[in-house]
Amino acid sequence: MVSDRFLAARRRGVNRVFLMFVGLALLIWLATLCDQALNLGWGWDKEGLWDLPLMVLFAAFVRFCSLAIIKPTGSLFNGS
Repeated sequence: MVSDRFLAARRRGVNRVFLMFVGLALLIWLATLCDQALNLGWGWDKEGLWDLPLMVLFAAFVRFCSLAIIKPTGSLFNGS
């Protein structure tokens, strides 16, 4: 059904955005960790070591909420 494919595409989109955000946060976190541990002089702020895990937790909460909103909309399309 068209609505099932539409909702599946929305779920995949939410998951892709979440994974891209987590991947970028992990990259920044690893760069900050390497800069601080090896004294590379890149100038990465060590506050990112504390901030990025909280940002990922908030992103996971937003992902959960969006998937919770997307799920019941399927019943609106199907008329149940």
